[in-house]
Order: sequence, then structure tokens, then C-alpha cells
Amino acid sequence: MLGGLLESFTVSPDRIGLHFENLLFNQIQNTAWSYDTPIRISSYRTGAGAEVDFIVEMRDQVWAIEAKASTNVGVDDLTGLKCFETFYGKKCRPVVAYLGQSRRFLQQVEVWPWQELLAEMFGKA
Repeated sequence: MLGGLLESFTVSPDRIGLHFENLLFNQIQNTAWSYDTPIRISSYRTGAGAEVDFIVEMRDQVWAIEAKASTNVGVDDLTGLKCFETFYGKKCRPVVAYLGQSRRFLQQVEVWPWQELLAEMFGKA
């Protein structure tokens, strides 16, 4: 799976998003376990179709994470995160984890390369 994301072999375009979400979920879960960090991971979906891939609760923080198996992130990719922020009503950290190489902000939402996001979440940035 990681090999496909790093372009060591070709992943079918219709499956790369699922593979990336799976990779990110496993990396978050296993990193938490390796640091003996209590963690809760869920997702958010509305009847209208808004979704956030992972809601991660750990160390008194809530991360709303949208996984994008792409090097490009646009405003349309933020819909679920914005919806969750409104629904949740408390402080959370909305972020897009993607396959790009640089950190940036898009409408006050952090966009991070997925490896750097993991380092930030677990205090290794």
C-alpha cells in the first residue's frame, strides 16, 4: 500500500483513496499504540453527504482529518471539515492530510503532508 502511494508501483485510480485512508488510519492507530497514547478514532457523516474521514480524540485535543490521496487540495475538499466544525461547536483542529510536499492554509484549514501531520500529532515535528 505504501509503495503504491510513494509510486513504487501503480495503484488503480479507483482504489488509491481507500488505500490512502487505510494507510493513514493504521499509521495514526499504530503510532498512538507505540507511544502508549490513549486514542479514540471515529468518523463523521451527515445524511446530506458531508463527511470527515477521521475524528481523532487524544491528549485533550480533537483532530478532524480529511485524507486526500492527491497532491492538490481545493476548497471543495473542505466541505466536510467546515460542516463538522459547525456541528461540533467546540475547539477542534481541522486538517487535510495529503500527498503533497508543503504545508499551507486553505480558508483557515491546515493542509499538511501526511507524514508531517503524524509528527505534529505525536509531538515529533
